[in-house]
Amino acid sequence: MSRYGIAVGNPELRASTWWNIRLRSNIEFNGGELNSELTYARLSNIFDQTITMDTISNVSTTQWNNAMEEKAFSFETSLYYYKLKWLKITAIASYELSKTTSNQVFLIGSQKGFGQFYFTNLRFIFNKQQNFTGFMQASYNGSERTINGRIDGSFNMSCGINYSCLKNHLQLRFAVNNILSSKISGYTRSNDGMYMSFRNNYRPLTFNFALSYNFGKRINVKSKSYEEIKSRFD
Repeated sequence: MSRYGIAVGNPELRASTWWNIRLRSNIEFNGGELNSELTYARLSNIFDQTITMDTISNVSTTQWNNAMEEKAFSFETSLYYYKLKWLKITAIASYELSKTTSNQVFLIGSQKGFGQFYFTNLRFIFNKQQNFTGFMQASYNGSERTINGRIDGSFNMSCGINYSCLKNHLQLRFAVNNILSSKISGYTRSNDGMYMSFRNNYRPLTFNFALSYNFGKRINVKSKSYEEIKSRFD
């Protein structure tokens, strides 16, 4: 923090609680699986950082608070397709309508928001043994609005190759992360109608090389459920 910004603790934080009602459908077909979820959720005493500013000294104070309540209605659909010999596809799309209500006197009373998220992972198979593969994945997170501010939409894309040998026990991986990526930007509301803008780069271009040895058996994806496969990308 600079001399114009301080962070303080909050011993009066209360536990954040939530509950939801969810309807789920699962459709299996030749070569794939389609999963959908419809959810209504209510969250209370949500933790969020709030900022207040002294208009005389221009010093801002950042503190964690039970800043808001939220009601949300969301829909998520996911596809896993492995019928093609040379390509395996995982795709996720989700949408959310929300309403957040302030627990802080200096924030606006309520704010409606719409969120969207997309994720795709493509796994390319380069030989019959399926031990030489490549991948490309991309995601987009739409803008988010709450009573505490806004986070602008962001995206990123990564790719890489994998090679395994010694009966798939030894694995080599080279990946380039964030080939295309956006900065995280937006604003946070403060007291007296003021805003604190931010624009940060949390996704630098990185190169990754990994070598691993697996002592267990190879997993057969056709014998695994969608939930087990999807959990690898969470």
